[in-house]
Amino acid sequence: MNAILRFTVCTVALGVVGLGLDLLHPGGLPGLAGELGSLPRLRMTLRQELEKQQQLDDENVKILGRIATKRQIATEVVAGRVSLWQAAEHFAQLVDTKPGQTPAKCCICPDEKYFRAVMAYARAEFSGRPEVVAVVKSRLENELQQALECGACEVSDRN
Repeated sequence: MNAILRFTVCTVALGVVGLGLDLLHPGGLPGLAGELGSLPRLRMTLRQELEKQQQLDDENVKILGRIATKRQIATEVVAGRVSLWQAAEHFAQLVDTKPGQTPAKCCICPDEKYFRAVMAYARAEFSGRPEVVAVVKSRLENELQQALECGACEVSDRN
């Protein structure tokens, strides 16, 4: 008897709540039922979005790694530990290497755009020290001219 009374009270309470909601928000209960029915689809969409976010995060880590590598190469060029030619080859490898692929040793002349990219990174890396940029810019321009005049390769993509 006690269980029947509890069930009746809960049923009446739910009915009153439902009626009150319908009065406050007419047509809201059917909409709520429709939204509850779409929860599995929304869950699947959320899962897909989370997977896309993970892929973007992974790609972001790779991009930041390439940027850090390029900055390090530019610093090495400015310090004179790496030639402009070697740095341009390395830049070309970074750009041309597919994700998960080991960079191949470059044995051809890199495009002029890679030489210029190294020079741009070097200028950016030392932008707070104009005296260094002035000296290095002159040296790198000379190295670039030597590479362009070199008969061993033909540099494309000239600016």
